[in-house]
Amino acid sequence: MDKKRWFFKELSSWMLFAAFAVAAFGCATGSVGNKSAADADSVVQNVPPAPKYQEFADVLIPAELKPQPKKSSIYQAPGFSAGLSVLEGKVDSNSLVGFFEVNMAKDNWKHLGTMKYKPIFLLFEKPGRACVIRIEESSFKTIVEIWVAPTSKESLPG
Repeated sequence: MDKKRWFFKELSSWMLFAAFAVAAFGCATGSVGNKSAADADSVVQNVPPAPKYQEFADVLIPAELKPQPKKSSIYQAPGFSAGLSVLEGKVDSNSLVGFFEVNMAKDNWKHLGTMKYKPIFLLFEKPGRACVIRIEESSFKTIVEIWVAPTSKESLPG
């Protein structure tokens, strides 16, 4: 009789453990196939923000770069802006080079050349304006300086 009692005691212990495991893990994985509205919202929120124009109306900026007004100096007049815009963010410098080469061409800037390595310089021009973009990547952040200046007296306002 002791063996029977021991067997049923062990069996009931294992059954209790199995029931607990099924309850615990079954609840955690029970909604795998079901998509809720919250899940759909989280997918929409993972879309990266769109790039936008900031200080200069013809220089598109990646959304990951944040303006640094205390380090920038911009001259603005109706239909005209020039100066230095400093931006910071954690972005790969090579992806920034590609971004600026593609998007500056879309805004009718002519790519004059690139100075590679640390720091990287991109040179652009369009009628009456020149742009130099300096990109320096460090361990913690990437600093981008965008210099835009007039190239002729005719391009100045007034």
